[in-house]
Amino acid sequence: MREKLKKRVASSWSITAVVLRIQEDKSKAPQEYPLAYHYPEKSKLDSLNNVPFKEGFFTNTVGTGTYVPIPGTNRAVSIDFGMKLFTDATFMAGVTLLFGYWVLFAVWASMNVYYRGHGKVVWVILFLLFNVLGYGLYKTAVKMNKLQRRLHRFA
Repeated sequence: MREKLKKRVASSWSITAVVLRIQEDKSKAPQEYPLAYHYPEKSKLDSLNNVPFKEGFFTNTVGTGTYVPIPGTNRAVSIDFGMKLFTDATFMAGVTLLFGYWVLFAVWASMNVYYRGHGKVVWVILFLLFNVLGYGLYKTAVKMNKLQRRLHRFA
């Protein structure tokens, strides 16, 4: 179990540490039992021997875990993880950047269509609603129109 937990922490970006305890009596709190395993050993623990809350600008490290009773005994395994979670500021920055990209692409595509002489309100609405997919439809329609003109010349 220790090796699996060690691999999980080492291979995950979001898990920063793990604390494992074997509880002899389920009536006590998990923090009252000594640590059976702690990885990485150099990571700091709080006064209750749990992974401490750490606040950052883009991520917060929070403690989360589970308590698994061992069937047929009065013992349990308590596993606590330190997890990195994105903050609200990170989420809002992502939404803002996505919205900005969406609007700028729609403006660029609309100007491109207008300067090529295909300026119709329908294209602008398609760019605003479907963005890159709308521009792909526009490019396909222009290619089909050019192909159709070439075929009419030869006919």
